[in-house]
Amino acid sequence: MPVEIDHEAAEFDTDADPQPLDSHRASTFAQRLRAGEPDDELRSLATTARLSRAATPQTTGTASGSQAMPVRSSRGCAKPVPPATGAFFSLRPQTVVVTLPPSLTVAFDASVLYAADNATPVSGAIGFVIREGREPVVERSRAVLQGDVADEGVDRALQAASRVVADRFDRVASVHVRGDADVVIQTVDPDHPATPSGAVVRRRVTAIRDHLADVPTVSYRAVDGGRNSRAHHLARTGHRE
Repeated sequence: MPVEIDHEAAEFDTDADPQPLDSHRASTFAQRLRAGEPDDELRSLATTARLSRAATPQTTGTASGSQAMPVRSSRGCAKPVPPATGAFFSLRPQTVVVTLPPSLTVAFDASVLYAADNATPVSGAIGFVIREGREPVVERSRAVLQGDVADEGVDRALQAASRVVADRFDRVASVHVRGDADVVIQTVDPDHPATPSGAVVRRRVTAIRDHLADVPTVSYRAVDGGRNSRAHHLARTGHRE
């Protein structure tokens, strides 16, 4: 690599005839310098030594070979500056893994079994499934309390599912609620509100919205029973024996 020298900044005698500096001459010149006896020969020799160092690139060994790294000095000369001893420079690309928050689909349903008269409820259960894409990540089914059997409890199933979303997932990009109970969907959806039938339903609707309040995007859509078959199956299996 060529070395650029600023001839205006470099102070040297162009008429000087630089000669090799053997040990005897070096000792003599050192004594004269310490004695404070500078002369043209000393100045010429010192300048020649400076230029010789500037014109000789220094290299340092690395894992990929030796290479000098020139920098510009304050006097205008390019001087190679080696890196720290043992330094290793890697150009290998680094891989950064970014995990995006999931998009979830919630399907829910409830089931009530009746006595032989087909009028007296004897058992109630709820079920729901939470999917990430097409893959189920949570499936639950359970019986309801005996005193609540008369309440069909579809909104109770959605309340339980929304609580799991809030408790299990730190961050969620979106939640898409799907169910075949049109009245429940319309009641919970803030964009298409319906009047809750009573105080119990109002409390459940409030709880569902609170559980999903931190999710950036929440959508509600009623679907036919065939597209809600898994949640319906989970609800039926939740009945006590």
